[in-house]
Amino acid sequence: MTVVKKAGSSIMSFILDSWSKLLDSTSDIPTDVKFKIVEKDTDGNEAIFHFQAHKMALALASPVFRREFYGDLKETEDTILVKETTIDAFQVLINYVYRKDLNLEVGLHELFEVFNLAEKYD
Repeated sequence: MTVVKKAGSSIMSFILDSWSKLLDSTSDIPTDVKFKIVEKDTDGNEAIFHFQAHKMALALASPVFRREFYGDLKETEDTILVKETTIDAFQVLINYVYRKDLNLEVGLHELFEVFNLAEKYD
């Protein structure tokens, strides 16, 4: 018995595999937007982390990002401050957009933050 794969499935597999590697250090496609996350702990100490991404990838994943980067009132700053979230929650969002492995073994607070980001970015 010979199994014949559809050409479309191998192309889709290639696209998804390439998509998930866009943020790898070996990618030759440069990022064009940076997000700054400032997370405060209960003592008031701040942790700052920057995430780099591709506007087009984010715009394809979210109508909110599409309007933010390509709409009439598009964002002109190179670094976008994202308030009221955690570093871990934003990492889950980026991993989701880039089809990376999702670690959803997070605490209740982090799960709440991921839900808020999902609502914010549709």
